[in-house]
Amino acid sequence: MTGKWHVGQAAGTVPWKRGFDRSLNAPAGGFYYGDGKNAKVFLNGEELANDSITPR
Repeated sequence: MTGKWHVGQAAGTVPWKRGFDRSLNAPAGGFYYGDGKNAKVFLNGEELANDSITPR
């Protein structure tokens, strides 16, 4: 799964708990504003730093 996940990540509904083996996603809200508190990207359930170039 890759993309914007806007089906309840703030409430705990996340792709890695919904059957996806691998995922790269951004929760809804603030993704396009890199310095915003909601600008988060997750790789397989782990939050990446906003300035990450390669996954950890």
